[in-house]
Amino acid sequence: MKTTIIGKGRRLNIDIQLTQLGEQKPYFSITANVYEATGKPGRPALLYSGCCHGAIQAITSRLEEV
Repeated sequence: MKTTIIGKGRRLNIDIQLTQLGEQKPYFSITANVYEATGKPGRPALLYSGCCHGAIQAITSRLEEV
């Protein structure tokens, strides 16, 4: 699932994945690209990316059920 959240001067493109390989137990990952939300057309400035759990929590109190 991919979603975009805008707030507090940031735009987060969030990717949530549930993965299961063979017989192992499934696991999930949440990663994000965080951009400056300028509201201007053009290419936004990438601030950081990866496991941005703190940035995701700062913008939303909870994620909707996946």
